[in-house]
Amino acid sequence: RHGASYVSDQNDKDLIMEAEEERDMGWDEIKKQLEEFEVKAVKVGIQSGDTTADGKESLAYVAWLHEFGSPGGMIPQRSFIRAGTEEKQGDIESKYEELGPAIFNAGANAEQMLNILGQEATAIIQNKITSGPFTPDSPETIRRKGSSSPLIDTGHMRASVRHVVCGADDFSSD
Repeated sequence: RHGASYVSDQNDKDLIMEAEEERDMGWDEIKKQLEEFEVKAVKVGIQSGDTTADGKESLAYVAWLHEFGSPGGMIPQRSFIRAGTEEKQGDIESKYEELGPAIFNAGANAEQMLNILGQEATAIIQNKITSGPFTPDSPETIRRKGSSSPLIDTGHMRASVRHVVCGADDFSSD
């Protein structure tokens, strides 16, 4: 900041003149964009409120059963969210580093950047559902489904993986 002030005595009714020249070189906008990251977050996975294809069950619960395995062990752990994102953590970090300068150079904002990262993570999770590897389905499950692809019956769960940009205060594990 560069500035100059000229103030004369008001009792003399002289003109008060104050001139200030600001050269922030975009720093105020950069600071504003960075502050957005403190108040925004992105959730990726099966979102609260989604239901199975038949509408009878919470899809988040079904996904949780597969992600962690059922308490009685009838459904084995087939992690697709944690395993998928852990396997591709380097790719996610690279995308973040690639997108970072966009905030400064192209005028992108935090929400746009988080949407791109959310799309990337969504694709990673969907690809993990498709490619596995996972504990195979039981013979009974294969007969019922007509296929031997774990985690894929109708494709509804895979298609339901999505991201949502929200306020950091709204972020919860629901």
